[in-house]
Amino acid sequence: MNIQKKLTIAVLFFLSTQVKAVGLYDAVYENNQLLIPVLKAGEEVYEVTMVLDQGYSSSNPKCAEICFRLTSAQDITNISTSAYSIYDELTSVLMINNLWYQGKAYEISLKFVDETGGAYYFALETAKEQLTYPLFRTSYENKNHLNVPTQSIPIHWTKGGIYFANDNAYGFADFFQDGTLSFFKAQLTYSPARPTSEITPSLLSFWRINSDGEWIEDNLGLLSESDSVGCTHPRKAVIADFNNDMKPDIWLACSGYDAPPFTRENQSLLLSQNSGVYKTLEIQNSNYYAHGAAAADINDDGWTDILNVGGSAFFYINNGDGTFSEDRTRILNASQKDDDYVTGELVDVNDDGFVDIVLGGGGFNEAVSPVKIIYNDGNGIFSEEVTLPVSGDDYNLTLDLFVEQGSVYLLQTRTSPFKYKGSSVKKVNLKTMDYEVIFKSVDKSGYNTIVESQHNPYINGIPPSDVSLPSWIDWIVPYRNRIVSPSIVYALDVPL
Repeated sequence: MNIQKKLTIAVLFFLSTQVKAVGLYDAVYENNQLLIPVLKAGEEVYEVTMVLDQGYSSSNPKCAEICFRLTSAQDITNISTSAYSIYDELTSVLMINNLWYQGKAYEISLKFVDETGGAYYFALETAKEQLTYPLFRTSYENKNHLNVPTQSIPIHWTKGGIYFANDNAYGFADFFQDGTLSFFKAQLTYSPARPTSEITPSLLSFWRINSDGEWIEDNLGLLSESDSVGCTHPRKAVIADFNNDMKPDIWLACSGYDAPPFTRENQSLLLSQNSGVYKTLEIQNSNYYAHGAAAADINDDGWTDILNVGGSAFFYINNGDGTFSEDRTRILNASQKDDDYVTGELVDVNDDGFVDIVLGGGGFNEAVSPVKIIYNDGNGIFSEEVTLPVSGDDYNLTLDLFVEQGSVYLLQTRTSPFKYKGSSVKKVNLKTMDYEVIFKSVDKSGYNTIVESQHNPYINGIPPSDVSLPSWIDWIVPYRNRIVSPSIVYALDVPL
């Protein structure tokens, strides 16, 4: 028996006490039973259970070492695609990626080998260790397909006595290249209530989980002191591979001083280097008031490009050398307008293999800038538009969104006269265009603002009672069959 097969058998027999199932694909092996919560087979989706059949394995040469017998396959519909395994009907191979064992991820493959007496048998083929956490081709997947649960994440609540709420320029990826998820944050250090002469740059930091399960800052080996400062006002951290080295890079959507005269600024990029460190670059000729951004290869040249969102929307095309060129020719209907869009994603809405644009905003009048889907014609040109229905309430500013199972989920807050107080999550069915409110909170009601009793994410102590805590949720992600806020401060956890 070779070493790989020994590893495979060890993984399967000891997962019952060691498994930590996280990541895009998810499965659990316990008490000789393999549970696959979401399995895609063609157009169908199932919850599957298999049992280790030692008798069949020892008597049937098709199994070689280990065989599983299918015990149940239940149809499911309302699920999040952020956690699924795949059965390829052409090759009869079932793939389970990121099956975790003792802090490491394994890729498991099973092959359908026999049907006997109405029972279906799958033979174990491989169990390969994955050395790094998955990095996907689009920033949408790197945000929404990592199965990140609600948790206590680091928040620097004070810089010079100022509380900076709703800092949403953060993200998760395998920045340390050790097979685990780590955390990046761009922290504001200025207040728009103070004059422009007091503007200071953001602070950039990387974090990892220690042996006690707590986030600890660890910039050593990743950031030099000169590279640990970013743009003035980072709005969103976009995670993708911009230099094709298979490591996560970070684009910061930056807006500049967030008060009159609303000075713009160049965008920032943390680009991974051969040495393993990150170099913080200022993107030349990108002086813009950007609220949002998204990343994907738009022109099919093998380099990841940027959708810039802030008022209108347009692209920065990756030149492949750390520079980007502005391109306003690809979004035929939206890029030339002064629309009030603040967020956007590049995601394949209609499952044709090409990413589409979803724009959200609304400002003080959602009817002027409603949520739009702009479809890709297959050549990186976006022209066909679908406009989602306008909300029937005063939650009219879309801050974040994702697309799952034929519906768009919108995170919205209120504007005038409520000044961004409260949040709602709406679900819009793309076939019927019906929408329903699945979560609503007026002001801070329903938020877990007293987190210090069990979870204290605040650095430099707990905010005093007279400090205004966050009044709107920063962003949302799908987690299994639910919608959650990554930060436990907001305590959002509702079914899809």
